[in-house]
Amino acid sequence: MGTEAKKGKISLFEMVAYGFGGFGRGMFNAIAMGQLNYFYTNSLGLSAAVVGMVFMLSRFFDSFTDILVGALVDKTKSRFGKARIWLLCTCIPFGVGTYLLFTVPQSWGPAGQLIYIIITYNLCTSILGTTWYVPHMTLPARMTRDQGERAQITNVNQIFSMLSGLPFSMVLFPQIVANGNTQAAWVSAMRLYAVAGVIAMAICAVFAKEHVDEKEPAKKQPAEKIPFGKMFKALITNKYWVMILLIFIFDAMSNNFANAVSTYYSQYLLGDATVISRANLYITAALVIVLFGATPFVKKYGKRKIFILGSVIKFAGILIMGILPVSASVTVASRVIEAFGRGFHYATMYAMVPDAMEYGEWKTGIRIEGTMMSACSLGAKIGVGFGPGLAGIIMDAAGFDGLLTVQPASALTAINACLVWIPLAFAAGLIVLGFLYKLDDQYDEIVAELARRKGAAS
Repeated sequence: MGTEAKKGKISLFEMVAYGFGGFGRGMFNAIAMGQLNYFYTNSLGLSAAVVGMVFMLSRFFDSFTDILVGALVDKTKSRFGKARIWLLCTCIPFGVGTYLLFTVPQSWGPAGQLIYIIITYNLCTSILGTTWYVPHMTLPARMTRDQGERAQITNVNQIFSMLSGLPFSMVLFPQIVANGNTQAAWVSAMRLYAVAGVIAMAICAVFAKEHVDEKEPAKKQPAEKIPFGKMFKALITNKYWVMILLIFIFDAMSNNFANAVSTYYSQYLLGDATVISRANLYITAALVIVLFGATPFVKKYGKRKIFILGSVIKFAGILIMGILPVSASVTVASRVIEAFGRGFHYATMYAMVPDAMEYGEWKTGIRIEGTMMSACSLGAKIGVGFGPGLAGIIMDAAGFDGLLTVQPASALTAINACLVWIPLAFAAGLIVLGFLYKLDDQYDEIVAELARRKGAAS
């Protein structure tokens, strides 16, 4: 079975099972990227700047846990493989941690509530989130060495991830708003949400299995004996890992600045807090259409060219909102066009990481799968924290108050900047990074060289 998997025999069932992991994780992302800050400011009445600082400071702790978990995955040896054992142990605690984010005790006062938020947010994102995300993103490299299959697996995962936000945006959030946007309404919704997320993640942990090297002798698995310092050096000297890390950071910052203020923009500039939330059906449809149709184009033109195309479309979509008058129709159209660009991103950027693994092994002789996948986790979570965090600080400095029905003009300007102009700058950076990424041209030669080395060693 292990040999067949390497030649391209991963079943559709396993790909779908892996995608359920993205669905469960995406359910959390739908909250953390756009609604958690809104809950803290407009339901609990906390300062946007204080919430922003919590999100940002947590990322410093997170930066260590991502690399640490990646290294631990590389050193793990169990009957379930390197990555799956972590998924099996994490899915239930992760669901509980997500639910606890919303059970902030009302009787504790501002200081006590802040401490509670700091603890639960770091538990959920920096510890449990990392312990799920890094092994999950490592798994495709453990399921198959076939580059085409990895792209298919990651595309299926991205489709499930995109669909994961719809239950909240289309059903739960409008219901929360209709019920007065109270903490009780949020807690009731999150109870059901967390259970559904755990079930989805458990499906992935049980049925998406590791095949690569599973029948090879232990002496051909040197990653377990590599010192952490040597792994870290191999990581930071891999120029494509560094480039991919920046791609994930820029992409996450662009997306999460916009996601963090989209509900505020809907409420205070468009007059209905659910406008963009309800538009997620069209946004998700755009993403899914691209992800379904992108694979043959990626195979024909390569990841780099398709990534650049996505970056340009994303840039154009955001720019439309900046140059046309503010309206619900312009906002929805802009977000849908931007989503088409993101779809091309997601069809390529996750599949770039395993390629960088091969480049790193070719360059240094060291294969560090889990540590390498920390680029995805670290970059994405920097965006999750710093995007909403900086947005909150900017809004607070401009006079935003979540308990006010009408916001001052300065706050509206800040919200618009966070939805349009700051994401636009990061989208421009993605175009530049796309032109710098040239691994596609070397990949076949690198894989052939690695095969020759292994053949000579045996």
